[in-house]
Amino acid sequence: MLVLSQAVSDELNAPGCKTIVHKVTERAAEDIRMDRPLADACYEDRKTLCSGVSPGSARVLRCLQDNRNQLTYECRATLFDQEVRLAEDIDFKYPMKKACKAEIDLFCKDIPHGHARVITCLQVRSKFYLLVYALRKLDQHEHDEDKEMGAECRTEVKRDEIREAEDYRLDYRLNKECDMEIDDLCADICSPFQ
Repeated sequence: MLVLSQAVSDELNAPGCKTIVHKVTERAAEDIRMDRPLADACYEDRKTLCSGVSPGSARVLRCLQDNRNQLTYECRATLFDQEVRLAEDIDFKYPMKKACKAEIDLFCKDIPHGHARVITCLQVRSKFYLLVYALRKLDQHEHDEDKEMGAECRTEVKRDEIREAEDYRLDYRLNKECDMEIDDLCADICSPFQ
């Protein structure tokens, strides 16, 4: 598996090359066997913590994430690096993309993938849903149920938001937009080498 940092991936100019890198990254996000660095770093952890989990559909990745506090340092660090890389595109967040397929088609269909735009669309829509739900409770009126977010999608979006809040580097847009300021103002606090 070819592992590229987002900075390098942004600099790819040939459309064919970008497409191939995107597809390879998408496959690695779904199946740990396609991500050699992560598979190697987490080999023992997978045997210990996720032995009953079959690969594919991001099941092993989810198992490792759910057991993050029990992972060896090398596995935890490699997993984190992968999560930072995958924060950029809904295509790299397989559980969310699968759970939110209908919502993406309904609410975010005209939003281009990449730069966390579809993820942001789902987050905004989820917050909107909560506001509308609260107003409905106050209002007690019947409303059109066709334009609501499903529970599975809301759960995945919330899970992603909670994880993003744990480390600014997992929030693609914040990390990208504030990169220079973070380096200048927070170098001692925000250093990945602490």
